[in-house]
Amino acid sequence: MTEKTYPMKAPPQTLQGHWADTVLYRNDTAILHEFLSEGGEVPPHTVPYTVFIVILKGSVEIASGSLDYTHYDQGTVVEIPAGDLAGVRNRRKATAEFFVFKSGA
Repeated sequence: MTEKTYPMKAPPQTLQGHWADTVLYRNDTAILHEFLSEGGEVPPHTVPYTVFIVILKGSVEIASGSLDYTHYDQGTVVEIPAGDLAGVRNRRKATAEFFVFKSGA
């Protein structure tokens, strides 16, 4: 048997003003299930690993590499390279739902 299993982390918690289910969090990998209500924001920060944001519902604006934001709708996967600046915000009335996958730390 070569596979590994991990228990899911605690129920949703508030991270920087938004809700997140931490599905898996290790030093080199993370899976987060996040919810961002109208006006919610994950402030821009430098990411030391590659990040994939999978937008499941609604839409978000993502800053990558600068403080300029680009609008993305549900069904979009956005990749942010390691060492880049990243921020997410929701300017819409509907709550946005998305997965964040981090790898390669």
